[in-house]
Amino acid sequence: MEERISQIFGLVAHRARVIVEKTGKDINILALRKPNEELYIFIYDDNSIAQVLKMLDQFASDQNLSFHWYDASVMSRGISKKHKKIPKSN
Repeated sequence: MEERISQIFGLVAHRARVIVEKTGKDINILALRKPNEELYIFIYDDNSIAQVLKMLDQFASDQNLSFHWYDASVMSRGISKKHKKIPKSN
């Protein structure tokens, strides 16, 4: 399974490079690996922070996912630390 995880992260890194080359914007990658081997990977730019935070809430609310409120809280804190100031969502 570790090899598969490495392949997935390699694909994500490649996709991120393509996005940067096409848009000229820096991007952020936020990833969470759950104990059941599920991966949650978010790719976003600095102008999309509010949307990512909203998506974390939506994922935490979805009973069909193993993504919980604790996960959303930890990831939101990571975004907050990285960006210092979170834009208000509309």
